[in-house]
Order: sequence, then structure tokens, then C-alpha cells
Amino acid sequence: MALTITSDNLARYARLHMRPMPGAPFAQTLVQASDPKMELPTAKRFTEIVDLLRPRMPGGDEYSQDGRFDCDDYAFIFKGLVCDWYRAERRRDLPLALGLGWGRFAAFGQNLYHALNWVILADDEKLYWVEPQDLRDKPLDDAMRRYSKSGDRVNLLMV
Repeated sequence: MALTITSDNLARYARLHMRPMPGAPFAQTLVQASDPKMELPTAKRFTEIVDLLRPRMPGGDEYSQDGRFDCDDYAFIFKGLVCDWYRAERRRDLPLALGLGWGRFAAFGQNLYHALNWVILADDEKLYWVEPQDLRDKPLDDAMRRYSKSGDRVNLLMV
């Protein structure tokens, strides 16, 4: 049986473990989950899904500095592709515990405000960042890092 998480537990988990960005207009990480219950995929299953969707992701070279096509666009596309895959392949199952995050992510060496995807894996029930700009051109291990309380500053997570 698949491991699951409720939106309330996801919100509690995020707020307990994440630090908002300095100067944010709120004291906690905001978490918005529209699905009441989500499935935590295994690392193997998540890798299979990414491999299926990889050819449909835009490559990192399509990024535009002027903001016409940037980090949040990649993150929305990846989330959309996963949702589309679930609608077609697993219509009766729960959606993945996968969403978008905004903040600064030490695991990727970026000190700028950035948008990424996140997923909670069933294997260790930990949150991982997924850099969608790398999904088409790099191995998943290069595009994915475990959340780091010491360095990541997140002010919004959304499912």
C-alpha cells in the first residue's frame, strides 16, 4: 500500500522544518495544498515518472534572462506534466506529493529568489527539491537534492 500524507500534515511538516526568507512579510513558510491527501512516491517510481516525462520538458538552454521563460515556468510545466500523467495513467489514485516552492535553495548554490519543484519520497519521508531546468538534460540525481534546514530559505510551498 502506498504511503500518503494529508494536506494538514504536509503544512505542519513544512512549517516545522523550513525557514522563511529574511524580510518576508510573514513569519512562517506558507503552504497551500489543494489536494486533501497525496501519495508519497518511492524514489524508483518517481525516477520512472521523470524518465517518461523527460522528453517533454524544455531544456535549460530555453531559459530567458528577461523573465519571459524562467524558473517558475519550468516548475509549472513539470507539475503540469506530472498531473497530466496521473490523469491518464492513474485516474483513480491519489495525486503525488509534488508541488512548487519559491525561495533560496542552498543545495543548488543559488543565492537568488528561485522557483523549483519539490517531492516527498516514501523511502525516507523527506522533502527533496527538483530543479526542473535540469530534468531534460541531466540525470535525476543531478537535478534533485534533499531539503537542507541549514541553508534553504523558503517562503512558499504549493501543491
